[in-house]
Order: sequence, then structure tokens, then C-alpha cells
Amino acid sequence: MADCRYVAIDAAPPAGPHAVPETAGGGPYVVFVARCNDTQQQMKAKTQTVNHISQDGLVPIVTHGEAGKKCRRYHELVEISAPIHKALPEYVIVVLLDDLHLFCQVWFYSALSYPALNDHLRTTFVLQDPYYPADPKPIPLALQRRLLFPFEKVKGLYEVEMDGFDERVKQELKTLMAKPNDTVQKCCEDATELMEKGDGELAAGKAKKALESYSQSFKTIHILIDGRTRRVLGDPFFHDGIQGGRYTGQSGTTVRIILRIKLVSRTVHAYIKMQQWEEAAFWGMRSIRIMREAMETEFEGFLTEFVGADDTGLLYLRAAIAMRKMEENGSDELAHYLCNGENSERLFLLTKKYMKGKWKAVVKKECEAVGMEVPTDIFGKDLESDMDSLRHMNEQESDGETE
Repeated sequence: MADCRYVAIDAAPPAGPHAVPETAGGGPYVVFVARCNDTQQQMKAKTQTVNHISQDGLVPIVTHGEAGKKCRRYHELVEISAPIHKALPEYVIVVLLDDLHLFCQVWFYSALSYPALNDHLRTTFVLQDPYYPADPKPIPLALQRRLLFPFEKVKGLYEVEMDGFDERVKQELKTLMAKPNDTVQKCCEDATELMEKGDGELAAGKAKKALESYSQSFKTIHILIDGRTRRVLGDPFFHDGIQGGRYTGQSGTTVRIILRIKLVSRTVHAYIKMQQWEEAAFWGMRSIRIMREAMETEFEGFLTEFVGADDTGLLYLRAAIAMRKMEENGSDELAHYLCNGENSERLFLLTKKYMKGKWKAVVKKECEAVGMEVPTDIFGKDLESDMDSLRHMNEQESDGETE
């Protein structure tokens, strides 16, 4: 993030071989500029920066490099540099102002992963009239706020300068930037509350609303969901221990792993309720593969002891149900799983391994809810409810999970 410049422009860049494509839409735009003396190492770093912003951060880039330098009509110039390096920003990346919040989100998560990142960065914001620089007209306060407020996510900068902005807007941004990020404790507790909200919505038959709550819960622990893409960000942030609240004495990493498994299990359940079998199988199998890749003895013990059958077993069960429905319907996506040796029978066997015979009533209820016969060759014929085996379950969570 060091040695960079951003520009928000409110007019199309000049025509020519490097013009911004018409499909990019209208302005305002934002331009990112990074230091580059064109050595091989710096060119590689430049490419990595562009890829990180556009691919990892999902920030649409309108144009960059020499083409970006031709952009002259801009509202805001934002230069980011590290004074200790004594280098001037030069390389340009243009993005739409409407996408500025996405770039600031990339910066936010980068700072979570590298806590000392912002300590050495100087950021300078310069406002100008893009149409009449010689005789500038006042820039509306609403637009000034749009240009500055996405940077509220950026905390702890070495130095911040703002030129041309209204004093009120400048002070508002300083106040927003001074507000500390949520703690690990708050992130985990807020995520849990959103998950429980989703459980209530799912129990009330509002599966789509539940999915939205689960997605927000993921986001609160810095896991972003976009379609079938899931990005886990800010891992180092969760290394701290939790000193109070419902998770006191636990590490943020442990709580986050548990929440992830709980949320995936519930997400799969919501898709099953909506009869979206392919989506249910996709999210279930994605997490199962991740667990399988890390399935050393210690990790398996962790799942059993800390997460337990009520979450890991449910994840396998629901993935198995979704897969069985895909098999019954002849889904086009089955081939992808079959070539990797995945099928419903194997998943049901793993369900039995984690549930260890304690949750027969749950297996029966979830299978019957989708009109599926319980595979008695795997679980046996005695599937009557055994309430004693369910006493360890939290009553409220059980209602949300099995209704």
C-alpha cells in the first residue's frame, strides 16, 4: 500500500489507444498510482498489487499504467506514501468512485493482516474541480463526503493531509478514522448474535432471510461471501485471546473456526429448505474438503472435543442429503463430485462417524423433512427419538437447527 496515489475523476479520460473502455461506465472515477522505476522486481510488485486489488479484493479496475496517467479530469487526488522510503508515487490505477469502498475494504483487511502497515503511511487528499480547474466551482458537500468517507476504514495512519475540502468534512473524516476497529470479542459475539437471528428466521420458514443473516455473520468475522466465492481475511487479527463476554478465556482463532463450521452447516440447511440442492452440496463439500485436507489426528480431536457432533456431524448429514437429492434428480453437477469419489453414501457414513449414534432422532427428522428415507443400511432400523441423547443440546439452538 505504500507509495501510491488515487484520483477520483468525474469525466471520461481522453480517447486513444489507451482510452477507458465505454463499458466502464461514467465517472466519477478513482485512480491508484504506485511507485515504479521499472526494474524487474518493481514491475513484478506492481503487477501483484494490481492483481491483489482487482482479483483478491474484487475491485473493478477501469484502466491503469500509462493509460491511467492520461486521466486529467478528476475530483480528488489521494496520494499514499511511506516517507521513510523517500519515494514519489508514479503508477496509476483507475477505478470508479462507486467502487472506492471496495478498495478501502482491501486496505482495511490488509491492515488487519499486517498491524504495522499504516504506522508508516502518509495519505494526502486533494480536491479539485475537474471541469474548470482555472476557475473552480464549489464541490457539493455530499460529493466531498463520498470522496472521503470510504477511508474511515483506514486507521492509525502516520500522517493525514486534506487540501481543498470543507473544514466540516475534514473534521468528520478525522473523527471517523479515530474510531477504533471492533475487537475480536465484539466480532465473535456479533457474529453469534447474527447467526442466532438466522436460526430464528430459518425456524420461521424464512430461509432466504436466514441466508442473509448467516452471510452477515460471516462478514462480521471477516469472511466475505460473494456468490460461490468465500474469502477468509484478516487471520492474524484473530490470534488474540478473548478477555471477556461469552467467549472469555478462548482464543479468537478457536472461536472463529467453531463459528465457521456452525455457519456453513446452517447455510447448507437453508439451501436445503429452499430445495437448492446444488448450492447446499457446494457449500457443504467445500468445507468438508478443507477439513479433510487438515484432518490430522490433533485436528480431528479438536473437531470432536470443541465443535462436536452437533456441528461437524450436521455438516456431513446435510451435505449427504443434498448429494442424495442431486443423485435422485440426475443433477448436471454430480460429475464434478463423482470424479473425486464423492457420493451420498460416503457422506452418510462419515455422518455416522461424527454423530456416533447419539443423534438418531436428528438424522430421521432431517431426512424426512425432504421426503427422503433414512439409509437404514448405514444407521440401522432403530431411529426412534431418544430424548436423553439430546439433553446436551442447547434447546434454543436445537429448535433453530432442526425445525
